[in-house]
Amino acid sequence: MKKSFLKEFESPPNQYRGMPLWLWNGKLDPDELRRQMRLLRDMGMGGIQQFTGNGLDTVYLSDDWMACIEA
Repeated sequence: MKKSFLKEFESPPNQYRGMPLWLWNGKLDPDELRRQMRLLRDMGMGGIQQFTGNGLDTVYLSDDWMACIEA
């Protein structure tokens, strides 16, 4: 039991890792979003909480916005 706990503590599954609030604003670029997602993964994050706020130049829920979600 102790060994298993220690192993998970040293390298936790994604559901126990940090998940930053990722605020999207400005003009969204799928390639840039993929680059940032790789950086977050490389830092050990387990996911993101995406939030679209004020200042978004890409039209919310447009085809371009959806392409960024799929990125």
